[in-house]
Amino acid sequence: MERLLNQQFDLLRPSATVAMADRILALKAAGRPIIGLQVGDPDFATPASVRETALRALEAGLTHYGPSQGTLDLRQAIAAKLLRDEGVGYDPATEILVTHGGIHAYHTALQAILNPGDEVLVPDPSWATHANMAVMLRGTVARVPAPAETGFLPALDAWAQAVTPRTRALVLNYPSNPTGAYPDPAYLEALQGLAEARGLWIVSDEVYGSLYYGERPGSAAAPPARRPARSW
Repeated sequence: MERLLNQQFDLLRPSATVAMADRILALKAAGRPIIGLQVGDPDFATPASVRETALRALEAGLTHYGPSQGTLDLRQAIAAKLLRDEGVGYDPATEILVTHGGIHAYHTALQAILNPGDEVLVPDPSWATHANMAVMLRGTVARVPAPAETGFLPALDAWAQAVTPRTRALVLNYPSNPTGAYPDPAYLEALQGLAEARGLWIVSDEVYGSLYYGERPGSAAAPPARRPARSW
C-alpha cells in the first residue's frame, strides 16, 4: 500500500534561494571558486567574543534543558534591547519568548493565531517562508502586490482591499527580503490603524532591522504615539 505524505507539501512554492545555495555548496566542494550572494550568510567567521562566550557556557555545564521561555537573564537582555532600540517596553517574565531562530518564532506566532482556513496577507515579493509556513499550518495566503512603483511596499489601500472575513493576520518583513525596502513611521502607523480597525494581528519579521541605508527603520511594534495591543 502506498504511504501518503502531508498534502500541504503540494501547495508550497519551492525556495529558489535554497536550491541555489545547495548547488553553490556542491560546486565549492568540487573546487570551483564561487562567490555566493544567494543567502544572508556573512563572508566572515563568527566573532571571537561570541565564540568565547559560547565556549565558556559549555565549559560551565550549561548544556541541559533550560526554562521553556528561555533563561530570565536572556529575556531581560532582550527587553532592554527593545526598549533601547525601539522604545517599546515588554515584561521579560510574561511577554518575551526565546526561540531557536526566526523561522521557529514565525511558526510559533502563526500557529498561535491561525485556525484551518484562516487567511494571511503577505506582501509580494516576499521571502518564500512567509507564505509557505501559513500554508503548512492549513491557512490560506493572499498576496498583496508590492511593486517598484510604490517603493516595493504595498499601497495602503491594497492592504485594505485584500482583507476578507477570513483574514486573521498580515505579515510585514522590513527591511524587506528580497528588496531591502522599508516603510516610514507614518506608513506603519496607518497600517496599525487598519489592523486595529479590522481586528487583525500583525506579524512583523524584523530580522534585518539593523541593515539599512539612510534613515533607521522603525519597528511595527512601536508606531508613533502608541504601542499596538495585537502584535507579534
